[in-house]
Amino acid sequence: RVLAENLIALGDVPPFRHSLVDGFAISSDDRKKLSEGLSLSLEILGIIPAGGLSSIKITPGTSTRVMTGACLPNEVAAVIKQETVQVQGGTEVLISPGVLGQLKRPNIREQGSIITKGQVLAGRGEVLDHLKLELLVSAGISYLPVFRQPRLYIINTGSELATPGRLLPPGKIYNSNFTMLKAQLERA
Repeated sequence: RVLAENLIALGDVPPFRHSLVDGFAISSDDRKKLSEGLSLSLEILGIIPAGGLSSIKITPGTSTRVMTGACLPNEVAAVIKQETVQVQGGTEVLISPGVLGQLKRPNIREQGSIITKGQVLAGRGEVLDHLKLELLVSAGISYLPVFRQPRLYIINTGSELATPGRLLPPGKIYNSNFTMLKAQLERA
């Protein structure tokens, strides 16, 4: 289908900063300590699940388990992948400076990093494909104003025309123009 008008993002995508991995959130002070080659032993304050909100405050010396897609508090400077840490007794996470390489990417997607409010997502006359539809739905758009599909009729005339798939009578030719015109119209 073809859009009949421009579509504008009504909000940011993602609508909040979130974790890209399952792991442990750390503060900027603790991230700095790792960059200085220090190991960390952080108290685990709880868990922030995907799809939920948390009032947990991450301060130096503390961490929280976070799930992929979980909404992150502003004080979180990085999320360390769970595969690279050691958890002791369920209350303490040990992080070695060896994870520093992964901190070049803090595993956080910022609010509005994919789409910003007011951004033109699709323009009038644009053909909608699966990728454009996914983008529009991710921005919360549920109604797509599209041009009405035209109704077309192909009328072939001529007493010499015969329908393909039947025995060709003497003096007749198969109506190949119908198939060619139909294919061109569908493509257009």
